[in-house]
Amino acid sequence: MRKKRLHGIAFLLGASVIILLAAGVASLLASCDHKPFAFAPDSSVRVRVIFDWSNAPGASATGMSVYFFPSSGSPLRRDFPREGGLTELLPGTYRVLCLNNDSESALLRGTDTPESFEACAPPLPVQDGDGQEPAVSSPGMLWGTGGTDFTVTVPSELPAPESPLVLCPEEQSYIYTVEIVNVRNLAGVSSAAFSLSGMSASLFPGTGRRSPSRSSLCFEAGVEEGTARLTGRVLCFGVSEAEDTSHRLTLSVALRDGSCRRISFDVSGQVNRATDRRHVHIRLDGLTIPAPAGEEGGGFQTGVDDWSTETRPIDL
Repeated sequence: MRKKRLHGIAFLLGASVIILLAAGVASLLASCDHKPFAFAPDSSVRVRVIFDWSNAPGASATGMSVYFFPSSGSPLRRDFPREGGLTELLPGTYRVLCLNNDSESALLRGTDTPESFEACAPPLPVQDGDGQEPAVSSPGMLWGTGGTDFTVTVPSELPAPESPLVLCPEEQSYIYTVEIVNVRNLAGVSSAAFSLSGMSASLFPGTGRRSPSRSSLCFEAGVEEGTARLTGRVLCFGVSEAEDTSHRLTLSVALRDGSCRRISFDVSGQVNRATDRRHVHIRLDGLTIPAPAGEEGGGFQTGVDDWSTETRPIDL
């Protein structure tokens, strides 16, 4: 009986000690001046990247690359689906660019700084018909944004809220279309191509500038069966920023007899005076293509050699 009483007393004493300790801790906590936790300056912050496509509602981009250029340090690249996603960045100020990353044609260089960041059209191992300009092909369609400033701050509470970054991509590529109507002898053409001189081979998204040198843009010409039309459409970076603002459209055709012919037109007026500089349409009316040898009107034809090098001004 005495042992049971001692055990009971010990239990009550133990419980009293626990109660007193708990009360003491509560009193101590109540008397403290609480301060919120903060991340160390070198801790990452979660950033929620959101792509707002309202400026390009028809965009078909499937993925985007975002380039973060810190005020000091090396640039960072993060890839996202077209809706955006979550990443982590160190606190600081960034210059931000973005471009779709599903283009199989465009080349990038100078990605160390936003000013030198350059999207380039693929070069071709040929020159234009006169050998005066380097030739390039289409870079494809690009969507993106120019330079945007974004600051990541050190969070003052845990869990740290996400820092939102909203980017509004726009069309970065230009669309040029060509139409030649009332074309004779199209039946003798096996393939055709256009080249347009005085174009830009690159774009600097961070500054909005284009190449200061001229290039010739090469693209396919469509021969429409049963019609008298040649058409073409190409995505590009627009005209160059060179002082020379002339533009020559060259049509090269391969005839069914294996021969090739070429003719050029001065289209400077249509290009330079286009109402919408991002969507330029060039239209020509009337053209006779030399017939292949062995066909009616074929063989030796007066003026065929001239047709290969002739330049015609276009009245607007």
